[in-house]
Amino acid sequence: MAIGYLRCGTWANTIADECEFSVYRRLIPEENLNDERDKLYELIKSFGRSSRYDIEIKEHYITDSILEDKDGKYYKLFIKGFEMANGKKPSLVLSPGTFDMRFTNHYGIPSLNYGPGILEESHMNDEKISLEDLRQGIITLASGIYSMAYNY
Repeated sequence: MAIGYLRCGTWANTIADECEFSVYRRLIPEENLNDERDKLYELIKSFGRSSRYDIEIKEHYITDSILEDKDGKYYKLFIKGFEMANGKKPSLVLSPGTFDMRFTNHYGIPSLNYGPGILEESHMNDEKISLEDLRQGIITLASGIYSMAYNY
């Protein structure tokens, strides 16, 4: 969990009459979205009650975590294509980001996520990818799609 922003007061030597902050919290797959949201909201509201502050909570973006179906046919076929393109098995990671596959996954559509580059730089300022990683990523995607299309 991280504080995204904190805005309070109007001048350095005055006491702020209000304060606004954002919280950025990622879930791990074992956590339940509603349970974790309730815990966080109760913590904030409890502080407000004990301090006699008025608290208002607004959700800007919320999504559950998801796991790829590693036993699924498409997943196994894509991994086969990955191995053909790279000569090795992929390293699997628990990504700190969210992916559009959460939309297809929600409707039961088989999906997986793959992307080349530096995971720690994903969706950050100055995100970049080397030309070699981009080239190998294109080859890997093509090989994975080929494997899924012709071995289904």
